[in-house]
Amino acid sequence: MKRVLFVALMAIAAVQPVRAASLKVATVDAAARWVLHIDMEGVLQSQMGKLVVADATNRQFVAGMEFVKNNLGLDPLKDVTSATFYGTRYEGTDVVGIIRGNLNPDRITGFLKLNESYEEVSLDGFRGTLQGIMD
Repeated sequence: MKRVLFVALMAIAAVQPVRAASLKVATVDAAARWVLHIDMEGVLQSQMGKLVVADATNRQFVAGMEFVKNNLGLDPLKDVTSATFYGTRYEGTDVVGIIRGNLNPDRITGFLKLNESYEEVSLDGFRGTLQGIMD
């Protein structure tokens, strides 16, 4: 499921026209080796996005959306306006994700803290949590 969703998002991102204004370049580390930015508002307005949403009757997709709604208190198709992911290495699993939209940082952070590998970091007084990113 994760691979199918990732491939679908990559396909949508590939056919979307680049909207430089929607990517906040200053939020991406200068040492980033790769960046993936998804303008969800643009994707959902595109023909490809409308097709994907209209065909979103797959049980796994619906179950995933319900899981996100129930546990994070948001509807990704309505509440997320953009998502940016980047990494400073090609290998490994260290990835920074910046998600913008109508989000409840306390609820999302509480959910993330359930993961044993969750850690909160600070850089120049800026907390590496969703609350810090949204301030």
